[in-house]
Amino acid sequence: MIAWFTRNAVAANLLMFSIIVGGLLALQTELTLEIFPDAEPDTISIGVTLRSATPEDVELGVTSRIEDAVQDIEGIDRMISESVEGSASVTLELEDGYDPRDVLDDVKSRVDAINTFPAEAEKPV
Repeated sequence: MIAWFTRNAVAANLLMFSIIVGGLLALQTELTLEIFPDAEPDTISIGVTLRSATPEDVELGVTSRIEDAVQDIEGIDRMISESVEGSASVTLELEDGYDPRDVLDDVKSRVDAINTFPAEAEKPV
């Protein structure tokens, strides 16, 4: 292909010209470029630290109370919880068709209303 273009300078110049014109047209169409595109998350994660507690203590003192508080919120498809030594994590997967911000507000208000966490527990994040 390169050898053909060296023998046919007019075709090579025509190709170069069409590439330049195409590039200029692409600049004028104002293509939107985003470094970080808007993406709505479909999960909500809740984390609580309970220092020097066994997984069983974390399960009974933190995880089960969070699960009970958020289990009947509309828009939650699935709940995944994990209790490990010193911390609890509850991940909520959202159903399609629900506004994640509204569900997040409901979850936040329910979790903030829990006042039966152990005294050593840090504030839920």
